[in-house]
Amino acid sequence: MNLLNIYKKTIATIFSEPAIAMFFMLYIISSSFLGGVALSTKTSFNALVMVFCFFVFALCFISGWLEIIKESAKTPQFREDKSHWGVFLEGIGKNIVSLGIGFFIYLALFIFAITLSAKISQYFVGNVDFISKEVISNIQNNQALMEYFNSLPDNQKYILSVWQLVYIFSTLTFAFLMLFYYPAIVFDEKTNIFIRPIVALKNAFCFLFKNFFGALMIHVSIFVVYFLLNYISMKFGANVIVSALLIFCHIYFISAAIMLIFNYYEQRNNCVDRCYCIREDQDIDKSSQEN
Repeated sequence: MNLLNIYKKTIATIFSEPAIAMFFMLYIISSSFLGGVALSTKTSFNALVMVFCFFVFALCFISGWLEIIKESAKTPQFREDKSHWGVFLEGIGKNIVSLGIGFFIYLALFIFAITLSAKISQYFVGNVDFISKEVISNIQNNQALMEYFNSLPDNQKYILSVWQLVYIFSTLTFAFLMLFYYPAIVFDEKTNIFIRPIVALKNAFCFLFKNFFGALMIHVSIFVVYFLLNYISMKFGANVIVSALLIFCHIYFISAAIMLIFNYYEQRNNCVDRCYCIREDQDIDKSSQEN
């Protein structure tokens, strides 16, 4: 199956399997409720407990939801022989430990990448100590940030611009390198659950570089649509109707993006006409036994 057909399959699956987006929508609603409760806590102990509960809740959801996406990628007859809710609960049991370990590995690698990019920026253009704490506290105020940026001297503008560019580049590069990490965890059903996240790193990197240009196309297309949606949100987000539509667009976009990554991983691992397919040797052995 070529890349265009994988895009078509992804779009068809998202609209033929509304449970994928609906599960994600329910998660967002539940997360908003838990977030509101966490913010209303008055003691640090209660806040810590709520953060832990939220983490466990998010991990349970991701474990079950990715299992649904995996099953949808593997077979088009998902609804005929399996229940979405049953697969969701099965996915929690199968994936929660591996994905929990994988999350901390992913987070540690991300922190390392950001720290490295900061060190590189500091080495070549200097540090950003000139940024005041007042600006950092008002980071959500775009107008205040623009006014502060315009008031800076040219050399400080240059330093800040380089830091931003290096941060964006390192983030995009890291996201590309780890594009198939979670599919590699979820699709691996034979390795021990504690070792699976480490083995998945090797599998994800091998798969990425063996399918480099296809993976690059997927990565670029996802971020093009992402920035386009953000631009529309900035431009027309004040409109209540448009804002509501954009929420649904973001939900379906995230669902489709993850579905696309899983579809590509599944299809490339199952194709028998590529010499580097992971499962090609198994197919050849089966065919030789039948003959």
